[in-house]
Amino acid sequence: MSQRRKALLLIDVQKAFWGPANHAATSSFPHLPTNVTKLLSTSRSCPHTSVIHIHAAYINAPWLKAFGKLNPQFSPSMETYANNPAIDFASPIEGEIIIGKPTFDGFQNTNLEETLKDLDVEEVHCAGLVTSACVLMTAHGAFSKGWDVSLVEDCCGDRSVERHEACLDTYGGYMFERIKINDVEK
Repeated sequence: MSQRRKALLLIDVQKAFWGPANHAATSSFPHLPTNVTKLLSTSRSCPHTSVIHIHAAYINAPWLKAFGKLNPQFSPSMETYANNPAIDFASPIEGEIIIGKPTFDGFQNTNLEETLKDLDVEEVHCAGLVTSACVLMTAHGAFSKGWDVSLVEDCCGDRSVERHEACLDTYGGYMFERIKINDVEK
């Protein structure tokens, strides 16, 4: 029996969303670097799994002004996103795909759908930052386009554990399966 083709979508594990830029996530999810490192290692060792890095590329995004009004505490600016590399523990390696996304959903106005189809992917694992925003929206995008979706819950982070858990409790079993890093096949 052949293995199902899978993709790990590692979402927004970037400077603007971790460390000093997002102290709330960093302090609430101290295990994230270790778990993401393990998830990447496991996924990279699977011949039937592709690793795709989804990065926020919000330069000139039309929604930034409205977002800034709703969320003045974040005060997003073009400078924030002009130099927004992956965090060291989540850096892409040669041959891995990087897709820039202009909004929270990794499928909207990107080539992610075509990329997954070209790779014959049947199942998508989502992980990264922020659980209740970009991870959720990208998981929903995959679900709405027909992929089997799982969210690797211990490889995600949010502005608080409560927000993270509320998102998982609301949508887990509804549009994605909740899994943990130890559930990811080798």
